[in-house]
Amino acid sequence: MTRLIAVSIVCFVVALPAGAMARPRVALAPLDGDSSGDITDAVSDALDAGELAVVGPKQFTRALDKLGLDAGDLSDKSLKKLATELEADAVVQGSLSMKGGNHVLHIKLFVHGKKAKGFRVEFGSARSAKFKHALHDKLLAKLGLDKKAAEPDDDADADAKPVKRKKHGGDQETDAGGDDDAKPVKKKKHGGDDDAAAGGDDDSGKKTGGDDDASDDRPIKKKVASADDDSGGDVHASVVVGGGASAVRGANGAAARVDAGMSAVERKLSFTSKPGLMNAPPGYTNKPVPGARVAGSIYPLELAGRTGIASGLGIDFLYDKTLFLNLHNDVQPGTSFPANAYHYEVGPRFRYLFGASPTSMSLSVSVDYGHRAFIITNRSALTPPAMIDVPDVDYRGFTPSFELRVPLIPSIAMFVGGGALLATGTGAIQSTAQYGRAKVTEGEADIGFDIVFARRFALRLSGEFAQVGFAFTGNGAQSNDRDGDPSTPDVGGATDRYIGGAATLAVMY
Repeated sequence: MTRLIAVSIVCFVVALPAGAMARPRVALAPLDGDSSGDITDAVSDALDAGELAVVGPKQFTRALDKLGLDAGDLSDKSLKKLATELEADAVVQGSLSMKGGNHVLHIKLFVHGKKAKGFRVEFGSARSAKFKHALHDKLLAKLGLDKKAAEPDDDADADAKPVKRKKHGGDQETDAGGDDDAKPVKKKKHGGDDDAAAGGDDDSGKKTGGDDDASDDRPIKKKVASADDDSGGDVHASVVVGGGASAVRGANGAAARVDAGMSAVERKLSFTSKPGLMNAPPGYTNKPVPGARVAGSIYPLELAGRTGIASGLGIDFLYDKTLFLNLHNDVQPGTSFPANAYHYEVGPRFRYLFGASPTSMSLSVSVDYGHRAFIITNRSALTPPAMIDVPDVDYRGFTPSFELRVPLIPSIAMFVGGGALLATGTGAIQSTAQYGRAKVTEGEADIGFDIVFARRFALRLSGEFAQVGFAFTGNGAQSNDRDGDPSTPDVGGATDRYIGGAATLAVMY
């Protein structure tokens, strides 16, 4: 008896993992047109919800290479070889297209050695819970693994009960099943973000009259697919999930992005003095010096899966600091005078996408508050009356700016931007001991490239230019008393120019 119990326990322990591993295996091919990989991830998440064992796109690609097959031309025989190699019960392929401001995901299925009819899912955000729920139910229904997938659901309206339809040319009514999946659909009023609806490719379920709410609970009527449709691969059933153009992901529409890397900047400060002035300010120039940079942007509503104009509201920031910079004075050789040079800004931003494809342009406008400073930190190391004749600056204020991004291909985008500082202060340079009051103007511009080299990583290369101009009014000691005669102006203006660039690695979401 004891031996019988022991044998039973062993059999149960062995059978338990075997049963757990008995889940159907589904191989997921990389989706055509999904440059960022976000939608492929969403499809994988929808499949891998407990009922299925998912063979991911990387394994699919490796199997293609091993078998010497062409991903762009897979026959039934090739798909059967792939399924055998991957020990998969089904193969899921897909491609992306656009319809208005939404993505359209076209799914093709190869189940148990045969092509099965596919379907499509129209959606705005791959992060939407309803998109994943609708996709999950539809896939299980197509694979014949979920009898409840065709029933109404309180959380997703995409899959409702089939309705009865007439066959072509006859009066006999049959239950609509298979791939047409015509079902009653509950729709929200205009403005809902995650409405889902099942319908045909030709949108035959649209109303012909009345207001928007007049037929919310009526089933959508659709034509039964013809005999030719049984060849498989064509899309007939569909799931529509509310969307918007801002659902784009990748370098030109990331919901969150952080850049970190190296920078370099060259500064040239020059003054305009009256002719023949013996004690003219010498100005200052440094060759490009290295710095560290961190920058980023986040769009909270976009990150939360919201769509529409409001999802373009976000926040951006930048901090850049020179790693080391020392000045020297010929009057006191051997003494270094460190300078603290940095630039930071932060503020609200609005981004608008001209379309919803990875190659759609985007325009961002922002109003950042920030500082750009160059401060010599150890002036007291000089023995009086020697001095460093370079004024400290701390430009601060608000900078309205724009950035236009033009993707050249899905993985490479060019950007150009510009702005102007509305200065609220400039630091010690405008003190009465220095050059006094002045009319201040500032302009800045940047240009560069974003290069996406992995699913969530990109390299940003940028060139930057900024220039601050001063027109002194003549009430500062250094602007009107350099020749010993304070009654006449000596220095009329100054130009402070910064030329540099940066190379940063970005992590995007």
